[in-house]
Amino acid sequence: GILGMTMVASAEPVTNIGIFTDGTPFTNGGFDGYGNAYSYQTLGFSQTLPWNGVTFDLGSPNQPNVLVAGGQTIPVPQGGFNVLNLAGAAVNGSQQNQQIRLNFSDGSSVVWTQSFSDWGGPQNYGHESIISTQSYCDTYSGSTQPFTNHIYGYSYTIPAGKTLASITLPTNQNVRFLDLQMSFSTPVNLSNSYTSWGIANGTKSVNKGEGFDSGGNYYYNGNLQS
Repeated sequence: GILGMTMVASAEPVTNIGIFTDGTPFTNGGFDGYGNAYSYQTLGFSQTLPWNGVTFDLGSPNQPNVLVAGGQTIPVPQGGFNVLNLAGAAVNGSQQNQQIRLNFSDGSSVVWTQSFSDWGGPQNYGHESIISTQSYCDTYSGSTQPFTNHIYGYSYTIPAGKTLASITLPTNQNVRFLDLQMSFSTPVNLSNSYTSWGIANGTKSVNKGEGFDSGGNYYYNGNLQS
């Protein structure tokens, strides 16, 4: 998982054990810091989780496997990748408009502003997908508790011509990550395969009057550019 990478920390990294095997008492606070954790059983006894063309490494149960966001700067794998993928969730409520700084090899950087849903309450934020859903969680006493919980995936496309060197996490301990993976995506040109007219300027007459819905209605180009 993310803990297997070398960290260059601008703040001391804080790690939690957030995934346990059922029946294991714990005292470290679990995933949410209040004695609740993901169940290894509900994750299918698997340390991996596929999504968006990558395979997240969730780490071993009952061992440190969660990174608590505290302003850490984390180097990312190199190799021509152009998509950053994160697995994690917020705790103690959704955490909106968190800033992840992407640091590029040329010394420049950009801020990715991302909202994170609470692990028990999906808000369907942009760049956020549910990649795993579980029906119960483990508690600090070693028991289980009915509680629908989730792991979310987040992705960000690196600007063309840039090479991502590292990311700096938000300083918010209610944002927690299970893994980071880089991937490569290739754009596909569909211009020779289009079959209808779906975008128009407001005053322009468009061929056949089909529109995006085949009923004469179109996306307005001015809105798409705003």
